[in-house]
Amino acid sequence: MFLPEIYYSEYSIYSDINRRLEIKNTEDISEKLLDKYIEEVEDELGIEYDIVQIAAIKTAFLTIFQF
Repeated sequence: MFLPEIYYSEYSIYSDINRRLEIKNTEDISEKLLDKYIEEVEDELGIEYDIVQIAAIKTAFLTIFQF
């Protein structure tokens, strides 16, 4: 079971990254571009992901957007 604050925070992060990815052609997303978006989200939310979290985000998006 998750605390509502954590769930909504994580969902907000997901929504923000997803929105940013939709702006550009997602078929050709590079790891460098994904790093940039993750860094922007961290700056905007005042948080810092650890290495495991960053790897999970990258894996999820790079897997989802592979064609």
